Amino acid sequence: MLNEAQVPCVRVELAASGIRRYLHRSDADTPWQEMAALEPDDTMVIWRTDRSGNAFEALSNRQRDKIALVSLDPVTGKETVLVEDGNVDVSDVLRFTPTEPADVAVIRDGYPRYQTLSERGTIFTGLVLDRDGHADIQISGSSKDGSLLTVAISYDERPYQHYLLNLADKSKTLLSAPAEKLKSSYSAVTKPVSFTAGDGEEIPALLTLPADAPHPVPTVVMAHGGPARHDSWGYNIEKSFLASRGYGILSVNYRGSTGFGKRYQSLGYRQFGRKMQDDIADAGRWLLAQGIAAEGKLAVAGESYGGFMAALAMASDDRLFSAAIIDYAILDLPYQMQNNPVGWGLFLGQVIRYFGNPDDPGDPTQMQEFSPLHNVEKLRGSFLLTAGMEDPVVGCQQTQAFEKALRKAGLDVTALYFHREGHGYAGWQTKLVRAREIELFLSRKLGGKAKKIDPLALLSKHWIQGRFVNGQ
Repeated sequence: MLNEAQVPCVRVELAASGIRRYLHRSDADTPWQEMAALEPDDTMVIWRTDRSGNAFEALSNRQRDKIALVSLDPVTGKETVLVEDGNVDVSDVLRFTPTEPADVAVIRDGYPRYQTLSERGTIFTGLVLDRDGHADIQISGSSKDGSLLTVAISYDERPYQHYLLNLADKSKTLLSAPAEKLKSSYSAVTKPVSFTAGDGEEIPALLTLPADAPHPVPTVVMAHGGPARHDSWGYNIEKSFLASRGYGILSVNYRGSTGFGKRYQSLGYRQFGRKMQDDIADAGRWLLAQGIAAEGKLAVAGESYGGFMAALAMASDDRLFSAAIIDYAILDLPYQMQNNPVGWGLFLGQVIRYFGNPDDPGDPTQMQEFSPLHNVEKLRGSFLLTAGMEDPVVGCQQTQAFEKALRKAGLDVTALYFHREGHGYAGWQTKLVRAREIELFLSRKLGGKAKKIDPLALLSKHWIQGRFVNGQ
């Protein structure tokens, strides 16, 4: 991190023990001094709050379970809590100018809450929360003095609208609204829910249902990637798409997810294929018990590590899920742990806590025991696989090997490989082709709605194929 003179004032070092050391200096002529030492489980995200680089705010959970917004003394390393919550981490902070203290803290305990920390923050929340319901807010730009802001706001999960806020005269101007077609097509409601796992742990989730749809509905259980991530309430185009085709979606923040404190995250360590996996099965059983879904009408979906969970869910003895959508997934855990991206270096200790150390005797054996690629003989149902051919995180090779093994086992497989796509898809043509395949796949397996023909998706598919056949 640099101060206003562009001189490094904060740096992070990874010690051989796995400790992350945060070092500070007041200027270029001052020696570096340690201001904090963090265990692999600890989180600290620091922002500069003054021009000199000598006063800081941070999101930190040092010596506490939940992440709080704190002020940090770089000399003593002492933290003073500014905002905290007893149930969840403080997930984000809105700062209108980078060299001044935070204006709004964001707490996502189900629906997002916005806690003001400055006079500007009070004006801001008054402008954006000017109607009933809930809002998800993203700042896309600000003037140098922070008095003018461009923001994207999703009210009650509707597509984002873009506004210019003038905090000086307390005005709000609409810059762009969603297309009329988008506004009229959205017909789903998401609410925070929870269910009790088989061992008694309470598992948070988000349930999206098509508006006015009678129960039961064909439903997709979603597992987020990571696993050090979490799903939060807000506009989600994937959920909107599935709901428009008549599906319910239960997005599960299984144990091991972030956002709910250290204790909850630590419940996922070394529980891949075990209790973490049980949470996905328990989610499906909860949907059936609540009458939200019917037997034979459940699918499971996930990307990256979520794809790992979606694949293993198809090994359930009770054949809970009929179909799985698996995007750019980790499918061979020993291979992944031996080929993790260099960019994970600072947080490799946490990765090892989740999955084990590939250099320790016995750990790779456990990784293999619960990897989907090495359990194909236990899998049942239908599979839709996708992968980017230039994925730098997982590599498409895991998906290719899994597809080959599934076909050899005689299972129903559809596979899509996208050139010039990585870990997550950027091209609109790719997204459209994938969405069309999902629509057709789920319609065949669960019975939801699908267009008889989608000319744009068909053209996009031919465009993608022709583009790379011709070497362009």
